[in-house]
Amino acid sequence: MNEAQNWNKLKGLRVGEHVHLDHYIPNPPPPGSGAWLDIIAELSTRLLKWKGAWTVSIPVGTLSQLPKTFLTPPELLREVDSKNVTEPPAVYRLRNVLTPSTWEGEHHRWQRLLQPSVMEVISMSRSRQEAAAGDDFTAAIVLEVRSSP
Repeated sequence: MNEAQNWNKLKGLRVGEHVHLDHYIPNPPPPGSGAWLDIIAELSTRLLKWKGAWTVSIPVGTLSQLPKTFLTPPELLREVDSKNVTEPPAVYRLRNVLTPSTWEGEHHRWQRLLQPSVMEVISMSRSRQEAAAGDDFTAAIVLEVRSSP
């Protein structure tokens, strides 16, 4: 089965489901690797064509302090400690409606519009317990793809 056929399997995800992307490409890069950025860019083009609401999350590592300025994904990858990243990127099929955040903790989000219907997000968060303990922020690169059916 070729890579395009593997990507097309994602199209069948139902709202509320998610899958890890390392199962959909041959020889996937390790979790937290910058090599995922090009793969995710290709996938976002497909997700736009498939319509609906999709989120792709790439866990990239931890930061001891928040950056003082906006970082691009390659800059973030240079700043994070990625040695403990074990989870590969995942794609989520969502409802095409906004829902309130239920996160209880510290969350910082920088975003930029890459193209109509595709938002790139740099996310840094930690729970209240992690903040109280002085733990690092967990960093991720997120693509939010929202296109009308």
